[in-house]
Amino acid sequence: MKESVFARNAFAAAHFSYAAALKNIGAALSDYAQGEVEFPDHRHPSSVDAVSSSTTILPPAPPQPSYETLPPPPPPPLQRASTMPEFSMSEPELSSHPDPIMEEVD
Repeated sequence: MKESVFARNAFAAAHFSYAAALKNIGAALSDYAQGEVEFPDHRHPSSVDAVSSSTTILPPAPPQPSYETLPPPPPPPLQRASTMPEFSMSEPELSSHPDPIMEEVD
């Protein structure tokens, strides 16, 4: 019985660690995705050189949308846990249980 309780506790601790790792992976992917945003106004020097060397003239860019029409800002990224929370497992008190009932053997 003690082995099964020990195995259950070990499984619960492993499951908790797995859930914390998934949370950290999600936060890392969110950070990565927010760092990969492409801005339409930003141009690489090579693309600017190509545009200036071409003979075609592009029409002026449309005006930028006003502040009121912009979508709301994205939510802040998830915060990764730097350490696992402290949790302790106490031993059950055997004295709090009543004595077992002894049955007569036929």
